[in-house]
Amino acid sequence: MVIAILMAITLGSGYKEGLITAWLRLSALHEGSNEYSLAVKACENALALAPYASPLYMRLGEIYLKQGRYDLAEGAFALAFRYNSGLTAVTKWGDVLFARGEVEEALEKWRKALRLNPADAGLHYRVGLALMRIGRLEDAIVEVERALPEIPQAHCLLALLKAPQSPDAALAHAERCELPAWKGWPWLPLEVQDLKELEEILTEPSETARLMGLGGLYLRLGEPHLAERTFLKATVQTPGSPEAQAYLGYARSLLGKDPEPEFARALRLKYTLPLTHYLWGLHLKSRGKLEAAAQEFAYALSQDPENPAYCAALADVALMRGDYREAERWYRKATDLAPDEPGFWLLLAQFYVDVLLRGDQEAIGAAQEAINLAPDNPKAYELLGRAYYYSGRSDLALHYLQKSLQLAPVWACGPEPEGEGTALTPIGPCLSPEALRIMYYLGTVYASRGEREAALELFHRIQELAPDSQWAEKARGVERHLGVNTF
Repeated sequence: MVIAILMAITLGSGYKEGLITAWLRLSALHEGSNEYSLAVKACENALALAPYASPLYMRLGEIYLKQGRYDLAEGAFALAFRYNSGLTAVTKWGDVLFARGEVEEALEKWRKALRLNPADAGLHYRVGLALMRIGRLEDAIVEVERALPEIPQAHCLLALLKAPQSPDAALAHAERCELPAWKGWPWLPLEVQDLKELEEILTEPSETARLMGLGGLYLRLGEPHLAERTFLKATVQTPGSPEAQAYLGYARSLLGKDPEPEFARALRLKYTLPLTHYLWGLHLKSRGKLEAAAQEFAYALSQDPENPAYCAALADVALMRGDYREAERWYRKATDLAPDEPGFWLLLAQFYVDVLLRGDQEAIGAAQEAINLAPDNPKAYELLGRAYYYSGRSDLALHYLQKSLQLAPVWACGPEPEGEGTALTPIGPCLSPEALRIMYYLGTVYASRGEREAALELFHRIQELAPDSQWAEKARGVERHLGVNTF
């Protein structure tokens, strides 16, 4: 087929130009089949014929980006920009930096792209999102508003940005919010359930309750700048609230700031409030002060002995210390206090399976209980499958791991739009980290059963879609054990 494609194209045009076109079409065919290593090779063959052709570097960068190979993608887009791809190349260069968490560097590239096309809605959205992530919230609102009406998701982001100061305007944006079709879309920290929660909070008549609810939502969404701004307003609204002070301190802790003044004020307002000690303990734990953190969690539990979250926090500290017996005691205590909460059963099952590699009845029982309470949770099925694998029951391991893979989020990589590439498409591997991990464990079960081809097919797919991930490295290790020459 390869020879047929090359002959058909090259005979119908100038030899060199036809051959370049043939390699590009072959690259696209391989990419469409998720054979990214072959797609890269075909693109490199085209570049050997035209080493200064910026569209070829753009093509190569797109393939690397879909594999999560950000360093290689950055290099390809930088060369494309050097060889005159302009707006598209510098935009994608910024996308790579953003995916790596280098937000300020991405902002610089996107602003450079905006100078090339000041009316580009996708770039205004990107700049607004980056400004939000570095805490410049008013500037972010201005930029995101410029993305309307071309980018419907701008309404979603504006709902988040305006909620603390202008709840009515935020609610109007929330009602017009169109969530993206892709799971794991990197340009918006909202999903369906988050949007519903936001709308409910915005209709709360009490300003204090609304601000506290918003701050909690922002923390859960991983937006500490928004949380800090919201809890700060809550402390102004209700200066006598120790909860607001404690949450403000925790938000500042997440931002790497010194939260001691806020926690000190919270303790002066009500020293016995368990929430303050719990959040202060989380801050101490994040700074490696495990003994002090354990003391704070223990005090919180003494004031609220029925709270399972405080037990789970004590278990986490014990686990970090390597005291597995104590960790198990506290995880079990959490499930005793909240037997209907699947999250605590998941923590116990993860402890048994991830840490202790157990497949006994206690591990199986904890994972099964998590499934009973949350039947759509892929992690619960994964843990149960792995527990059965460790117990030697590979048939049940396959059943539950396959079910887990069916439920795991799979991030679709959409086709690249024609023309200037500033559309807000997904960045990074087409499979979520959860799906990659489950595929690896599924492959190991097949390998243990002697089903070599099924195992190798999964390992090959992992390495094609995310070759630099830890799961690709683990897959290569199993392949070497099976006597396969890995790439």
